[in-house]
Amino acid sequence: MTSPRTTLPGFLTLFVSVLALVRRHAEPVGLIGGLFLFLPMMALLLFLPPPALTGNEEDLVKHLTAYAQKASIPMLAITLPMAFGNAAILSVFLGTGNRTIGGHLGQAGRLFAGFLALVILVRLLVGLGMQLLLLPGLAAYVATFLSKPAMLAEQNLNPFAALKRGLEIPRGRFGQLAALLFLTMFGAFLGAMVFLMLVSGFFALVVPQAVFGLSSVLLAAFVITALMVMEMALSVALYAAFTGAGG
Repeated sequence: MTSPRTTLPGFLTLFVSVLALVRRHAEPVGLIGGLFLFLPMMALLLFLPPPALTGNEEDLVKHLTAYAQKASIPMLAITLPMAFGNAAILSVFLGTGNRTIGGHLGQAGRLFAGFLALVILVRLLVGLGMQLLLLPGLAAYVATFLSKPAMLAEQNLNPFAALKRGLEIPRGRFGQLAALLFLTMFGAFLGAMVFLMLVSGFFALVVPQAVFGLSSVLLAAFVITALMVMEMALSVALYAAFTGAGG
């Protein structure tokens, strides 16, 4: 795959390639994503519903701060299965792991310690950037975006080396990577929100009120999982584009 251009045709080509990648591996990704992404996310939303975003700005900050404190331990707990699922799905998209579900799970297991450390390292960098200002956080997100597929594709067990490799890949093309990344994820997010509103409206009409809350949780967990899968597919597509790797 050649490096995509930061034009509308280039963006559309990338978006189509990401959708094709997901569709081509729908069965193993659906199974792994269901077990290691959807179920943990559904459990989190069931036992720790999102806060009500009402009131003035000061109240919103208080609600979000309290929720973040309350959710810190549950979020840490679901990081383990979700990081494993992320590694296995990246293995599927990259074509490593002997091209079987067992092989991909085995690949994730072999790299899990390093991959988990990389996930935590990336979160710390992005989180620190977000604490400073929005732009440093977004810049850290872009700069580290290719480190995870680089670790899986190049079998690099060292999280710091994988992070360095992810930083090196788009050198001189950071703006191009940022534009393609944000345009594609914005398109995916917009599509997910439209889907969520349409299906939620349908559920509100046909589903009894007693079970509407559960159906909303299931739907939210599904949409979040789908966005995570899209993000991983995009990282693999961009890794292939910026390194000239096949896939």
